[in-house]
Amino acid sequence: MTHRLFVGPFAALEERLLAEIATLKGSDPLAPVDVLVGSNLLGVYLRRLVATRQGAVANLRLLTFVDLARETGAQPVLPPLPALATLPLARAALLESHGAEVFGPLRTSRALARALATLADDLASAGLSLRDLSLLPEAAGSAERRSFLAGLAATLKTFEASRAAFTTPHSIFAAAAASSAGAPRHARPLLVYGVSDLTGLHRALLSALAGSRSLVAFVPRTTADAAEVFPKVRQALFEELLGVSAHALDAQALEAPLAARPTAVLANDERDEAREVVREVLRAAADGIPLHRMAVLLRHPESQEPGLLAELGRHGIPYFRPPGKGAAKSPLGRLALLLLALAEEDLPAPLLGEAFDLLETEGLLGARAADLAETREKLEVLAGRTAWEARLARDTSTHREAFQAAFTRVV
Repeated sequence: MTHRLFVGPFAALEERLLAEIATLKGSDPLAPVDVLVGSNLLGVYLRRLVATRQGAVANLRLLTFVDLARETGAQPVLPPLPALATLPLARAALLESHGAEVFGPLRTSRALARALATLADDLASAGLSLRDLSLLPEAAGSAERRSFLAGLAATLKTFEASRAAFTTPHSIFAAAAASSAGAPRHARPLLVYGVSDLTGLHRALLSALAGSRSLVAFVPRTTADAAEVFPKVRQALFEELLGVSAHALDAQALEAPLAARPTAVLANDERDEAREVVREVLRAAADGIPLHRMAVLLRHPESQEPGLLAELGRHGIPYFRPPGKGAAKSPLGRLALLLLALAEEDLPAPLLGEAFDLLETEGLLGARAADLAETREKLEVLAGRTAWEARLARDTSTHREAFQAAFTRVV
């Protein structure tokens, strides 16, 4: 197969990618072109870039590694691993594996279960198999360390054995690499753009594809990191993978002029701040910058976003924002974090009151948070579960039972 590798600054890589897409399209605007990208966001950017520079475009497929693996491998037979199943499987492995005895009393810890699952994911992403885990003890420098690594390897094997009953992202990659090895020659080349880091699974999949499909890789390397080791290693990795020497692109003629110096705008309040932000957006649009190349970063989205969105709507400016508020910023998400803080700090009164407020917001309190706040102030407890329970046992106020029920729910 004929492979090519280009390295250079992003500005030069973009121009070369656009030229490759135009060449593959030729005189047929419906000709399919496949581009493997490092992330979905990069794919969105490239789709807009191609449309801006080359006009309407069809059949330009921008794929992530997961997309490529799913369409390359055979359809999975096993059910997918449920999102919430990983931690229970890790805890079960720690409790069932004899090797987990090396962890002592920590084997029942949720934190250790999360660490075990994370380590298993990292090892699987690196392409290490269960057979490779048996080599862990051989790397030990002492008998004690060897015993610990043997126990860790045994626990990881138990975890992976339970996870093998499901389809996981790692098994999808393995199936795709196996399907690609020795596959018939593919007529269309695969463009690989903006992939900076390759895991073992990524490398195995590309290596298998390289045997049946021409790959054209675009690897970023700026002049700023020419003296650094990692960009050279990245280039060498792709050279070894594709079996070709890299062609360096010169972007001197393409380099953009230095950006204007940052400017500061003072605003009296968040409403004025939103108005000034939209004014800057309109000024940039008047200078020819398309809206999809602008971004607004907010330090406090909860308080700043409503006014900004209202101001954008007032001017009829279309915008995109990530859907939802994010689980951590929702009332239930904040309550979950608050419960952890309450346990860590032994039920301080201010945090307890905040927890009652959030429970009321979600309809889980069964009383008015304001009434419970009065009881909380009368109890005059600063913190400590023992102190709260002792005062509640002697309290005779009106809302004592409601406070007791809410307190029990929290603790």
